[in-house]
Amino acid sequence: MSWENIARGKRSCLIRKGNKVKKVFLKEFRGGIEIEAKFLKLMSKKDISPSVISVDSEGIVMDFAEGILLKDFLMSCSKKNLIDILIKILDICRKLDKMGINKMEMNHPGKHIIIGKKILLVDFERARFSENPKNVRQFVSFIGSGFILEKLDIENRVDFRKKIEDLAEKYKKDAKVYEKIVSFLRQ
Repeated sequence: MSWENIARGKRSCLIRKGNKVKKVFLKEFRGGIEIEAKFLKLMSKKDISPSVISVDSEGIVMDFAEGILLKDFLMSCSKKNLIDILIKILDICRKLDKMGINKMEMNHPGKHIIIGKKILLVDFERARFSENPKNVRQFVSFIGSGFILEKLDIENRVDFRKKIEDLAEKYKKDAKVYEKIVSFLRQ
């Protein structure tokens, strides 16, 4: 018995199999979905993305991730919450780097990260395996953007941006540098 679509919204739907009803996220495609499906399946095993339920030529059905997009979270979070979330996302970026995966969109992640009980990444259609992934560097670039620095209440934004981006450049050569990035954010 396969899942039956019983209700549909803009980006999610309710499906039913027998007596079991589940809310899921549906991502429809106009083209190929092989890359997205491959990385979502791999990331869900690492608890970094929603679990994939099914894949076919029309799209991917995955568990619905309760939460809000990072871009919406940023509008109302406190400075302390922001720092905590940024560090958790940096940890995920570091995990991706260690796995040799370059997500390619961490410098503008507002619509690619869901903040809820867990932090989950979505939209892996541009992801690639790489010998030199740059997720931490890209996310540090995002942290150095004017909006984030304003939310962090950084007075000397130019110095802050330069220091954190210099650390991000060095972090792969020295494992201890990652902790310096985290400490730098916490100050």
